[in-house]
Order: sequence, then structure tokens, then C-alpha cells
Amino acid sequence: MWRLLRAICPFTVGVLLVPVTAYAEADDVVTVTYDHATCAAADAPCVERYDKSVPDGRLFLVEIENTRPDLFTYEARGLVAIQPDAVVGAAAGGAKPRETHRFYVPHSARFAGYVIKIRPQDSAKTDGLASVDLIVEIRPSGLQLSFGGGFALGLPGDTAYGLRDSTITAEDGTTSSALFVREESDRADALTRGVATFIHLSDPRWKGLGASFGLGLDPNNLGQDYYLGVSLVSPQKAAFTLGVNAHSAPTLPAGVNVGERVADANALNNLGSRVRWTFFVAFSYNFLGGDGARLAKPFAEPDSP
Repeated sequence: MWRLLRAICPFTVGVLLVPVTAYAEADDVVTVTYDHATCAAADAPCVERYDKSVPDGRLFLVEIENTRPDLFTYEARGLVAIQPDAVVGAAAGGAKPRETHRFYVPHSARFAGYVIKIRPQDSAKTDGLASVDLIVEIRPSGLQLSFGGGFALGLPGDTAYGLRDSTITAEDGTTSSALFVREESDRADALTRGVATFIHLSDPRWKGLGASFGLGLDPNNLGQDYYLGVSLVSPQKAAFTLGVNAHSAPTLPAGVNVGERVADANALNNLGSRVRWTFFVAFSYNFLGGDGARLAKPFAEPDSP
């Protein structure tokens, strides 16, 4: 149906409003509901805001309760709006009871939102109802992939190694100086620190949660760090991630152990590395993907033919 409408109106940006009778309702249809009677008559239209998630190409239902379709028009801005069949040709008058008016709006991914305008056909005939603007913000639907960069902290920190200069007394009473390998807790960091690039996979149905994978640089230049965790992704494109980290940690050279004596004072100048699993927390900011493609001004005006 959407392709047919686009073929009929190739020079317009928008879609037709579709009355409920022309489309079979689905169980999972997204619905925007408003009670027209809650808006008192005033000079300026009442404004009500909504936040919905609608897949590209799907219809969402607008349901206006306690309204008068014979006295009001209903259009979606940002589209080429056409009056629903229930409105066109309806008889005017003030004696009819108020009813619920329903129509569908096809959603296109190029729009980040819609303004549903409810206006009287004749300002002298409103049955006590007022003009209303329903602002519907459409969140992305389906899996969203985004890329971010940030800082990561791992726990526990890396072990620091050093040499202890000790004096050894032989059986004959002579003394000599010797170097022993030891762990130096006073020089060890409580946390590991790193810079990483993250890939965040999220979905609006996950309520702000996402799965994240990161690749980072080890601050000791020993290798690459890998991050895997769960993120809390905010609409402002920031992400807070918790998970596990495959960290390149320093280790003693082959053949050297803690507590052993070494003859070379430079024995620890070139430490090796090993993979150590740690827990980490990270803060990153998305620079590509996700909400980045959304319009700064989400409610577009219709284009001219």
C-alpha cells in the first residue's frame, strides 16, 4: 500500500491518513490516544506530547476520544495529510454525540516525529471542543548499532614488581649484596585505566539496555584489551558499561619468580605480558550510529510538489 501511494504522489513527502476501516488492526499496533474533552477552549491549541517506537513502513493508530469528526479535521504535519474518509463529507451540526475517531498514520524512517493537528472546520461550530496539537516523537525501532569512545577502569589493578637489595652473610662471616625479586604493593595501582572504542547494540524494547564490545589500548603498551559487557545507553548518546575485560597485564620474564635471587640489576627492565580477566566499568560517548541520524528538528514541514 505504501509503495502504491508513493507511486501515485511521486513529488510529495508524506503519506495518506488511513481510516481504521481500510486496515486490519494488528495486536501489536502502536496507539496514540487522546481525550479531546480534556482540552478547554482557548485562543491557542492545547499541546500533548507522546514518545513512541514505530518500525519503518508500519502504521500507527491515532485514537481521539470524545471528539466530533463532523466538526473537526485531523491531519499529520510532516506528511501530505488527506482527510480520513470518516471526515470527508460528514454533516455539520451540534446535536450529534461525541465519539471516538480513529485513523492510521504510515510511518517513514525519514521522520523523527509527527504533529497531529486537530482543527475546527468552522470556528463557530466546535461543540465546546478546542484545537489540539498532538506531538508524537518516534524513537528508532529494531536493533540499533552505535560506536563510541571512552575511558575504562578495571578491578583489581596490576601487580608491580621490583628488586630488593639485601645483604647475605655467609657461614664464614663474610657478607655480600644480593638482589631479590619482590611484589611492590605500594607501587601497584588499585585500578587499571584504559582508553577504548565500543560497539553498542541496543533495541528500544530493551528499555535503555544494550550489549557492548570494546577494543582498548593497554596503558603499559603491553597489548590490546578486550571488553564485553552490558550497557545503559542514554538518549543523549552516552553509555555506561559494566562487564569483564581481557586485560594485558605485566608479568615476570621467563625463568624469574618472586622471592628468587637475580644477578642482573636490569632483570625486570623488560617485563612480559599475560592475559588476565578483570571486571571493568566504562563511560563512552557515541560518535556514530544509534540516534545520531535523528533530525535536530524532528517535525518536518511538508515539501512543495
